Amino acid sequence: MFRALAARLLPFVLRFSLTFLLLFALWPVVSPYYARAMAVTGQALLKTLALMPPEGHLEVRENRVWVFRPVRRSDGTQATAGVNVLDEGTYFNLVILLALVAATPTLDWKGKGTASGLGLAILGLLHLSDLYVKLRWTAIFPDLRSSGVIPEAASPLVLKTYEWLYAFYSVIGFGLFPILVWIGVVSLTAHLRTLSTGGSPSRDLL
Repeated sequence: MFRALAARLLPFVLRFSLTFLLLFALWPVVSPYYARAMAVTGQALLKTLALMPPEGHLEVRENRVWVFRPVRRSDGTQATAGVNVLDEGTYFNLVILLALVAATPTLDWKGKGTASGLGLAILGLLHLSDLYVKLRWTAIFPDLRSSGVIPEAASPLVLKTYEWLYAFYSVIGFGLFPILVWIGVVSLTAHLRTLSTGGSPSRDLL
């Protein structure tokens, strides 16, 4: 049993490692474009949903997405604050997802293309939700007062919720999201292929 598992697992690990290294080498070229896409899409979405102050805007600096918004200081004056809400390291998990999809032996090239497209779309939405969580948390964070800024009003429940979400996205979500998305898109792609061919569904990833 273990020998059979190793025979299937080792080629997968090798393909994943090689693809990861290739994508890692290309990442510095791709990263600035993705950051700009997140900033443009995020700002349009947040403005449309009225989740960002009218005077606020998103901006890319050194492949990081920053939000600039008006704040009120403890002395009653107004100022503009800039906060990093999406770090380059956060959306690097795109590389992990694409390497996992590319290494999946149960998908042909067409299936890998479909799974990659679906996976990037889903992970992109998760990055946008991450952006909003960090935008909101950095606006209501109680310790802003130590910097002379009055945080936005929020109930204890809202504070605790966004504190937990901030920690989850920053620590666990980075590694967990690409794996969950990979499992989901590979399963969905295999199911769609089964429906189109009339064959029996496969539950194997490797």
